[in-house]
Amino acid sequence: MAEASASIIIPAYDAQGTICRAVDSAITQDFRGGLEVIIVDDGSTDGTGEVMRSLTENSKSILFLQHSRNMGVAAAKNAGLQMSRSDKIMILDADDMLDPTMLQTSYDALSRNPHVSFVWPTYVFVDPSGEVIRRSKIKDGAGVLFRKSVFEAVGQFDETLRVGEDLHWYIRAYALGFGGIHVQ
Repeated sequence: MAEASASIIIPAYDAQGTICRAVDSAITQDFRGGLEVIIVDDGSTDGTGEVMRSLTENSKSILFLQHSRNMGVAAAKNAGLQMSRSDKIMILDADDMLDPTMLQTSYDALSRNPHVSFVWPTYVFVDPSGEVIRRSKIKDGAGVLFRKSVFEAVGQFDETLRVGEDLHWYIRAYALGFGGIHVQ
């Protein structure tokens, strides 16, 4: 695999029905740098692992790790962080999709703003038919592009938390003086 400029980490648990859309939106990014996609199956019982194994077995740009048991989303994110070989990291939930230019837009914003530790997009919520329900600029966790150095300073996600691990991480990051900006 060529040097990766950015990594997209996709933690997944029982996501057989949505994971292919998430992965497709990651690997089809209009991104000028090297990209690695890291999928961490957190002990799924619905066939997510088998779907991902078949999708990734011939891919050089997709890395796959499967936990033998469910350890929680924080552990899945941390495993992806440990596997990442790039200095810019985006986390994408297995039931979310990225706009085709999101990674490049975020990467450019982070590059132009060296004092910024992470950037987040406008979130577009859609119904099952694809109709837009609402838009939000409030940071949600998924689709945020981080500098890897921030994780080295703040630490990883707290694996004792089954929910709210991202909010807990942001509180720690802000307390240490790290911050982010919204990008269009």
